[in-house]
Amino acid sequence: MVTHRRCVGRDIIRRERQKSNSGIGCFSPVAFRIGVGNLAFSMRILTRLVLVVAVLGTLASCMPWRRSKPAAEAIPAGPGRLVVSWLGHGCFLVTSSIGISVLTDPFSPKAVGYSYPRALRADVVLTSNESELANYVEPVGGNPLLLRSRLAAGVTRANGILFRGVPFGSAEDAGDGSGVNVAFAWTLDGIRFAHLGSPKRVPFPEELAQLGGADIVFVPVGGALSREQIDPLLDRMGARIAVPMAYRTPKATRPGIGSIDPFLAGRTNVTRLAEPGFSLSPGGLPETPAIFVPALP
Repeated sequence: MVTHRRCVGRDIIRRERQKSNSGIGCFSPVAFRIGVGNLAFSMRILTRLVLVVAVLGTLASCMPWRRSKPAAEAIPAGPGRLVVSWLGHGCFLVTSSIGISVLTDPFSPKAVGYSYPRALRADVVLTSNESELANYVEPVGGNPLLLRSRLAAGVTRANGILFRGVPFGSAEDAGDGSGVNVAFAWTLDGIRFAHLGSPKRVPFPEELAQLGGADIVFVPVGGALSREQIDPLLDRMGARIAVPMAYRTPKATRPGIGSIDPFLAGRTNVTRLAEPGFSLSPGGLPETPAIFVPALP
């Protein structure tokens, strides 16, 4: 009987030790205080992390890279598309799908009534002649490369783009450069462009051959060339889109600037745009020649 009680007692002690080792049914005041302390410490760390994240979020919303782009920056319309924006007279901002921008014939606001958008920027600036209607480069930011009239004759590479400058329809040079006109041709996103500047006469065949063909031609219609002279010129260049420029508008009333009406009269291929520009891709060029007339900027 005594032996049996001892065995039972040993079994009870053994089971209690096993419970103690496994933590079941065991309470330690020291362990409890340590656990509560760890929990409080973890909560303090978590609270601080939440505060840090909130502060960083507030700072990020104020950083420059989170601000919207200035209205003057041309925003690409999407992969494989480019944007053509008319700023007035002979000035266009052509921006490729990857953001390379070419500005043509920047005008002086004192010469015509157009104004520039805020923070105008460009990578390359082309000036066809030295009049105040084409060589006012002061408002252009972005440290652009300037290809300036007679100095830009020939082939120049800029931002990976080949620009061809060709003396085009220039009048006899009086020595001050006033009669010189340089047309430019270049390619962006697979689309060939030509800006004819302000020719004083019909270009010679060799001048046209040097300039080459173009998909989109910016052509002056309020100057020295008549419709009867412009149409064959566009045909020989193979223009898919002709964009009239340098004509009289409510903002451009300078003497010597003619109306666009004689050039458009009786045509059925004219598209008057609701905005002062358009976007397109190489596949978006019209199958038959068209005339795009941007809205007044």
